[in-house]
Amino acid sequence: MRLTLVPLCLFLVACGLAPRSAAPPVRPIVNIPALAGQTPSEVDAVLGTPVEITSIDNDPTQEPGEYRDYRVAGVKDGVTSHGLMVRFNGGRAVHFTLDLPMPQESAETALLMAGIDVRDSRPTVTAPGAIRWAGAFGGVYFKDVAAVKDLSFTTYTTVQANLR
Repeated sequence: MRLTLVPLCLFLVACGLAPRSAAPPVRPIVNIPALAGQTPSEVDAVLGTPVEITSIDNDPTQEPGEYRDYRVAGVKDGVTSHGLMVRFNGGRAVHFTLDLPMPQESAETALLMAGIDVRDSRPTVTAPGAIRWAGAFGGVYFKDVAAVKDLSFTTYTTVQANLR
């Protein structure tokens, strides 16, 4: 029996059909699904005191609302001021923009760094600068989640997630 398995295994490896070793799990730097829909005080309890709070007072359709910026270790320059920007509307976290401390080669890995696993889903939009999904991820329904590329369109550097 052993002699017949060896050629079969070699054949599968040569054809690229052998099971690959699992990639090491990606540890989220921020678990967005766990924060989605939470109050500002609940988000603060997880992320710490926000570096900056900006009230929304110029658009009645968006009030009551605010943006809170939280520091994420390792983030230097990005879309946000400090690493993570959370948009609150009606006292609940409804939108997230996360700059990643390290660029990622794949959109799926970028989203895993935010606690969002899209590997079993199909994208709704694939564009040169971003790939987007919609659906339930981590037990939360998102209208839109996206991995966004840097300005040179080479690596994924930002994650966005929107409940509304």
